[in-house]
Amino acid sequence: MTHFQLSDCLAPTHMEFGLQRMQLLMAAMDSPHRGLKAIHIAGTNGKGSVAAYLTSILLAAGYSVGTTTSPHLVTERERIALNGEPIAEVTFKSLCDQWLPLFQQTGATYFEAMTALAFKHFHQANLNFSLVEVGLGGRLDATNVLEAPAITVITSIGLDHTEFLGNTLAAIATEKAGIGKAGVPMVVGPSVQGEALDAIRAVAFQVGFPVIQAKRSMAEGYQNPLLGEHQRDNLATALTVLKVLAEQSLLTLDKSTLATGITLTRWPARLEVFEAQRIILDGSHNADGLESLTKALCAHPAKTGVWLISLKVTKAMEPLANVIMACQPHQVIITVGPNAHGEYHSPETLDKALRYKGYKGSIVIDSNPLQALTLLQNAIKPPLGGGGLVTGSLHTAGVLRPLLLAKNTTA
Repeated sequence: MTHFQLSDCLAPTHMEFGLQRMQLLMAAMDSPHRGLKAIHIAGTNGKGSVAAYLTSILLAAGYSVGTTTSPHLVTERERIALNGEPIAEVTFKSLCDQWLPLFQQTGATYFEAMTALAFKHFHQANLNFSLVEVGLGGRLDATNVLEAPAITVITSIGLDHTEFLGNTLAAIATEKAGIGKAGVPMVVGPSVQGEALDAIRAVAFQVGFPVIQAKRSMAEGYQNPLLGEHQRDNLATALTVLKVLAEQSLLTLDKSTLATGITLTRWPARLEVFEAQRIILDGSHNADGLESLTKALCAHPAKTGVWLISLKVTKAMEPLANVIMACQPHQVIITVGPNAHGEYHSPETLDKALRYKGYKGSIVIDSNPLQALTLLQNAIKPPLGGGGLVTGSLHTAGVLRPLLLAKNTTA
């Protein structure tokens, strides 16, 4: 069955920044963004995790929640979620049919169109809260058309997308702090320190908004279902956001509801464990994300197992090579994303990078990701032992996840 894809209906566009076209779209769509009680989330890593915690906790407390995140794993409808579920296909198709002529007429990018549809759908649903994840940067991101969010968030600052945001932590932090609005509190994650924090405070002083830094201790005493020390920071950030909103009398929460919401949090393909198959699925692809992956795997059997990797050409190879050298899996299987069209580093290039770093284990190349997954599954069958890891590309993780889910239910 062929499913409707908005991406198939819009002309390919280069990376563009600026709010003029988004403002035009909002005006033509009756300004749905102005009716949202929005939680606007920026950051190098952790945006989706913080949104996942917030969604789960707010739902546990009985609030209605819209969540727009990117990229998606399996279906683009994940980018417009209501109460934790992707927008229904019939509803999505109806919205697209109504507004596609406007998007085509204005030359809207795919991200602008999806953001505009999310805002429209959230407004029509009359939600209690709308969680809005920044696409890239902050100041010039399409989501920054939001004029009066309830709160803004910066989860972390790292060196990613330097060609667009600047090549220092201070420059990147300044761009992300551009989502700040006068009088609107901004929560920053515990890991944001030094020049990055100074840059955010400088923007806050100029614009006129308070900065509240989350403390790791906020996450203590809760059972955290998401793996990795970095998720402690993300949970602390989410809890601080809720605390500030409660202080503004925008919500009420008790500790029992918080605990329930945290326990129910799910964030697919981020250190997601498929126990029956002894495989971890993780979409880490930038330096900070891969560093967090390294720390999380140090005490896990997968570190001595078999890895399946792929990496987009927009991402540097060295961080991925470094994490492999740190964890020393005995075999690496290299593939590319489906329908890659030159978007991925070739397996041969990654092979050379690993050998240059000094990796001595076995390297297997299979450019078909589905066949590569089968190689991984066969390589960790008893009596070989050990676990498996799929990492390096969120896109590839999204393609392979349904296969892992299907096998997990029948294992």
